[in-house]
Amino acid sequence: MTTINRSPEFRLIDFKITNSIAVGKNGSKKEFVIQMFGINEEGKTAAINAKGFEPFFFVKIGEDWDLNKLKLFEKEIYKTLAYAELTANYKSWQMGKRKTLRPPPLKDETKKQYADRNCRSYQSYHEKGIA
Repeated sequence: MTTINRSPEFRLIDFKITNSIAVGKNGSKKEFVIQMFGINEEGKTAAINAKGFEPFFFVKIGEDWDLNKLKLFEKEIYKTLAYAELTANYKSWQMGKRKTLRPPPLKDETKKQYADRNCRSYQSYHEKGIA
């Protein structure tokens, strides 16, 4: 008699993506996690956490783009991501969800002023992950 050893198979029903903060020996670090929910032929369900996946995206550019245009486009993406992260961090700090804010805000500085002031020098979480 032949025994077939197969990996379990599940049909994907839904998924959830999170950027959670993992606390370990080296301090806290953001971790991208995909949580997937599935069901198999027997009706058994499963929840699977996929860790260690590094998100990416592909942008098709025109054939007429030169290196200069590409660098300007990359710079704009980095700036947009940094601005979004700065405003989200400021909002979390303002609501008391964060104890500290780096770089620290100036006295009576609004969210927009904070993001505008720091956007050029700030390296976003997303930018740190882009090689």
